[in-house]
Amino acid sequence: MKTLKFILSLSIILLIVLSACRKEENSSVGFTMKATDANATANASTSQEPSLTNEGGPSNDVHLQFTWNEGWIYITSLEFNAQLIKPSVGLIKEDPYIHIEWQGNQKVDLFGEPKIFANLEIPDGQYQNIELRFTSSRINDMASPNFYFAGIYGPVFGGTPISVAVSQEFTIDIKFENGTINVQSGNILDGQIDLCLDNLFTGISSEDLEKAELTDGWILISASHNQDLYVKILANLQAKFIPAEPSSVAWYFHVQP
Repeated sequence: MKTLKFILSLSIILLIVLSACRKEENSSVGFTMKATDANATANASTSQEPSLTNEGGPSNDVHLQFTWNEGWIYITSLEFNAQLIKPSVGLIKEDPYIHIEWQGNQKVDLFGEPKIFANLEIPDGQYQNIELRFTSSRINDMASPNFYFAGIYGPVFGGTPISVAVSQEFTIDIKFENGTINVQSGNILDGQIDLCLDNLFTGISSEDLEKAELTDGWILISASHNQDLYVKILANLQAKFIPAEPSSVAWYFHVQP
């Protein structure tokens, strides 16, 4: 009988502890990233006058055809900034702005199933003016680049293999402007970042790629191969978010409960 009472008492204690733990669970945002438009035409620009068709109108030679099939990025730090406009009941916070930093070394497969690479705990409440800054760099002098993607330029059959490899540190600033997000006790929100690879070739024309140096039949774009194209792509990658203007790299912050 004493044993039964002890077991019942222990069960009640465990139930109370587990209930308390659930109430004290912190809310968080889990960040994922993926590449989009893997088989799309990329907008290109050229300093030359557009050519004319037989009917006298401009030809449509302002698109680059790519098929991307491999890509990754190393995320080494993340800064999360947001304005708390409606705190949860009982939360007292004099400063409505929060700043959270994450440090790590996560390799993100841009073409695989999106997986959480960073998880940030944030206070419950309603937020707006959310800003993110990602940093990508090589850790411990890695042999592989910290940002890489490869595919085919031109038709899938008969096109030219192409790859872009970035081996220097860079940062990307983005904003989430689609209203507000609500963080409720114990919830994990999905903050998905979409990287449109086609926009990385803004300012690069088909003529630029036709003139590119080939290495074993590949168009290699890196700090040591076709540096002129590399500089343009790196500039597009690091483009700052400008309100009322489209970013040269299209990123989106999807938050779903």
